[in-house]
Amino acid sequence: ACDDRLARLDARIAADPDDRAAQRERAQLLRLIGRTDDAARLLDALIAEDPEDGDALFERGCIEQRAGDLRRAQRWFERAVNAGARGGARLHLAEVLYQRGQNEQALDTLDRLLVHTPDEAEAHLLRGFVLGEMGRHEAAMIAARRAAALNPALQTLQGDLTIDGPATVAGPGNAASDVGAVMAASSDSGLARYGLGLAFRQRGYFREARAEFERALSSGEDARLVQHALAELDLLDGASASARARYE
Repeated sequence: ACDDRLARLDARIAADPDDRAAQRERAQLLRLIGRTDDAARLLDALIAEDPEDGDALFERGCIEQRAGDLRRAQRWFERAVNAGARGGARLHLAEVLYQRGQNEQALDTLDRLLVHTPDEAEAHLLRGFVLGEMGRHEAAMIAARRAAALNPALQTLQGDLTIDGPATVAGPGNAASDVGAVMAASSDSGLARYGLGLAFRQRGYFREARAEFERALSSGEDARLVQHALAELDLLDGASASARARYE
């Protein structure tokens, strides 16, 4: 699906090898289609030429975050923010800080972001996760409701990080229309832990997702659904033997 776009970018770069915008766009596309090694090499070359290229620094951090190296991702995002990167550099930095358990720093980063972009729904949503992790449940609910008000695709989060709202069921002919939307399950449903695990997984919080799926198994939720979800996490972690065992 990306071949035509990649070919157009290659043509732009061939016509003008100094077109840094095209090279950054090409690196982003390579990252999105899974050619992360090629993307990293291209970004490293751009950064070597201009160490203050905030957009290239941000893309480099996205590669490390997706690979699971949160420490390296944090350093790249910090450099991107300091270089004045546009887009979600500060949001991604807050996300990595949260994933590393540095909740105070994550909250401070989000608060600084919201000073400049007070209507950024994703920032309010992440702020709800951080506040919930810190035990500030009432503030977490307020943040989550603000996120849902700004973007109705985001379901309301309660302070204990339980998803509240109608369940989203993905399947043939019923795929979620917004890949960024959080999947939900009501707290009294038979798949509450499974639904919460899906919500965490869609946000990229794989450690938290695995914990919820394990709790779902121990609480007697549908083992077929839960084992399938765990197998997918195994694949993301590179544990192919474990994934195969679950599928079998």
